[in-house]
Amino acid sequence: EGDLVNEDDLEVVLVGGATRMPCISKLIQERVGKRPKSGLVNPEEAVAVGAGLTAAALKGAIPREDIILLDENPSAEDIALLGKKLESIVDAIGNEGGV
Repeated sequence: EGDLVNEDDLEVVLVGGATRMPCISKLIQERVGKRPKSGLVNPEEAVAVGAGLTAAALKGAIPREDIILLDENPSAEDIALLGKKLESIVDAIGNEGGV
């Protein structure tokens, strides 16, 4: 599995309103070693779209195989690439700084 992903090609995209705070981007860059990309998605809209897709998949409105649910727990933040959960951000950066 590790051979399928070139870490140089990974991008960090943050979603959620709190990710607009400069200290969040700085903390992620320090801990993960990548500067989060900005402008790729609307942080608030991405959360709403993700919640809608998750609800639709859980209720059977769209086939579960058409969407990959990385985490159904709204309190867990995840890093994902191509629909594959790589690691929990909490595990990656620890619990310092209130994250």
